[in-house]
Amino acid sequence: DSSTSRGLGDVYKRQTLMVSFDAVDSAMKNRIFDYLNGVSYIIGATVSKVSENLLMYAPNHVEVDKEAVKKSTRSWLGR
Repeated sequence: DSSTSRGLGDVYKRQTLMVSFDAVDSAMKNRIFDYLNGVSYIIGATVSKVSENLLMYAPNHVEVDKEAVKKSTRSWLGR
């Protein structure tokens, strides 16, 4: 979908990206999550859970307050 492509472009431009999984089922959420985590690994971005269905992907030049945004993606996906 074009909105996904635009979002990925933001990551590649080294901008922070917020991804909401409200409109997708669990299987699609896992596929998107795995893909974006791969992209994040390649470009050195961090992934932080903001809320139950919202993740923040931030490039390495953006400082993320780990106390304010807990990184708990494993428990969030039930892995």
